[in-house]
Amino acid sequence: MRKIDLNKLDYEQRREVRAQAERYFSREFNAVSMSLIEKAYGEGWISENVVATEKMKASYWRENTDEGKQATEDYCRSREIAEPKTLILESEILDYLTENHEDAITEAWSESDHYPMWGTLFEAKESGMYADKADELDDIGIGLIASGEDTNEMLFIAGAGYDFYDAHWIPLFSEVLDWIEVPAVKKEAKNV
Repeated sequence: MRKIDLNKLDYEQRREVRAQAERYFSREFNAVSMSLIEKAYGEGWISENVVATEKMKASYWRENTDEGKQATEDYCRSREIAEPKTLILESEILDYLTENHEDAITEAWSESDHYPMWGTLFEAKESGMYADKADELDDIGIGLIASGEDTNEMLFIAGAGYDFYDAHWIPLFSEVLDWIEVPAVKKEAKNV
């Protein structure tokens, strides 16, 4: 996974990265109205088909419930971990929570709202491309809806009111799919 820090790019680089993301987005997705999907498949279809991995559920429980925060603190204290700074420790903690607090995690997840906030879903034009990327998508704020009988996988954003390209689409195409190339800084010619 290659993260692009947009703040470190100059104007031309940033413009080119965004242009690449816009091209990939229009090539890879169809925008579909949530109300159209609900009319075609019923109101519960979207929430029933949101993909949720064990890691996503455990992370949600850990970050959003007092019980999850306390269980994490207790585990870290018992292992003498000051702060879980590495991905290995993060993974170890989530594995521990999943193994030892499965019922609480499942209950918290089922009571929470993991649903598109914006009225549009983004259906992949190619089937099967995102099915194994749910955790990576979740890390960049994108939700995944499993393919249906007549649909491919759909992505959604549980947010609104900010630049989706900077927050989600550029990370999708640069980090998850590794398609975006950051152009080299152009050196200005000097008049001698």
